[in-house]
Amino acid sequence: MNELVVFDTYHGRSINDCELDYYSKKLATCSSDNTVKIFDVSLSKEPVCVAELKDHSSAVWKVCWSHPKYGSLLASCSFDKNVIIYKEVNINKYEMIYINNEHVSSVNYIEWSPHEYGLHLGCASSDGTISILSYYMNKGSNEGYWNKYSMKAHLNGVACISWEKPYNNILLMNKNLNDNNNNNNNNNNNNNNNNNNNNNNNDVINSFKLVSGGYDNQVIIWMFDNNTKEFQKIYQMNDKPHKSSIKDVAWKPNLDNSANIIASCSDEKIVILWIEDVTNNVWKNGQIIKVKYNIHKISWSPNGTILAIACSDDNAYLYKENAEGIWEEMCNLTEENNNIQDDNSMNMTNNEQENHNENMLNNDNNNNMNYTGNVNVDSASYMHDNTNASNLNMNYPNGSNSLINPNNNLSHQGPYQNKDTFHRSSQGNFAAYNNSTQQQQQYSNVNSTGSQMNNVQAGNTVSNNVIRSTWSNE
Repeated sequence: MNELVVFDTYHGRSINDCELDYYSKKLATCSSDNTVKIFDVSLSKEPVCVAELKDHSSAVWKVCWSHPKYGSLLASCSFDKNVIIYKEVNINKYEMIYINNEHVSSVNYIEWSPHEYGLHLGCASSDGTISILSYYMNKGSNEGYWNKYSMKAHLNGVACISWEKPYNNILLMNKNLNDNNNNNNNNNNNNNNNNNNNNNNNDVINSFKLVSGGYDNQVIIWMFDNNTKEFQKIYQMNDKPHKSSIKDVAWKPNLDNSANIIASCSDEKIVILWIEDVTNNVWKNGQIIKVKYNIHKISWSPNGTILAIACSDDNAYLYKENAEGIWEEMCNLTEENNNIQDDNSMNMTNNEQENHNENMLNNDNNNNMNYTGNVNVDSASYMHDNTNASNLNMNYPNGSNSLINPNNNLSHQGPYQNKDTFHRSSQGNFAAYNNSTQQQQQYSNVNSTGSQMNNVQAGNTVSNNVIRSTWSNE
């Protein structure tokens, strides 16, 4: 059963972004009134504002929660050129633990890397640079430090970034490397301490990629080396590229070792699907999707079977690949009685999901899992019934679940639920989240109405309400 709830955030100006934490218990919002607010949305009653953060001096464009493996961290970026990372040091008490103030222009976008890569925050700025804020543990200590790496990425400013999702081949390769390292350690009769240190080092993947989109019309792929702490440009999309500024990029999750795809959108009212030729690592323009309205945001479902395109007509259009390999519109969010089905992982139990993850690592051609289910989508929500729990690659360094503070009693415990995230940004209207089977009522959708960045810059009067939807797990 769906329930639409509207509540006032009491922001003084437009809401530019909002995001639920991993467990859908807290909602962070940011606004052109220079503030970040955190709401407790875990109760059935009206959401309660539990914290208001006022450290920015200009409009705040985006907020982003970390994975709970690293504790309760919230990052924000602003027109004031700063990126701030907060930590929940006590219940509903947040303190600034790090600030990056070295950008010379607005920071437009931030995104935490997948937790398998470690704790890395990517930041995209109008000064043309991408900065990566990374947290590393000191050897033999429970304390760590922040490291910042910055690179010149685009001539006219960076609009957006998206991390490669660490599924299948990446995890399998990392798993094999770990197994080989462990076998070598055993053969060399290393002591337990050395073995433990080696395991800690293997808790994260050593190299990974992200894609960036810029105001120079370019889409570029970068490789990050976790050992040298440096990025290298590895590919620039040149096959019939965009002819106007990039609005958003989204790297498709690749659960079944199908085509590696990156989606990008621009002011031309088109989405390009870039497809990698794995034989020579060349990316080609595989399909151009044309829409009628300006595009604010694009996002993949967690299994990569649905592409959502949020447009300026206060609507989002959902695309799915047909039998001929063409992505075609299946529905939009203003249509009534829509049913969305994501084919790969529907209504799995915890054990089924664990078996599924193991099979995906051990058998690249695992196609005999068939979980199906439907959910209703109304005009204010995009929800997906990927209501499973996952323990995929969840080994903690030093037996801890928080790199920031291994003894932090605020860190979350237990298996982590996969979250179907319809990504949200200061340029988008729609955001959706998956519910956990372990909670009776969780917030599956957050939508800031009328809060596109172009409205904010134009100074238009917009609503400060936040809309959310809940559903019960029956």
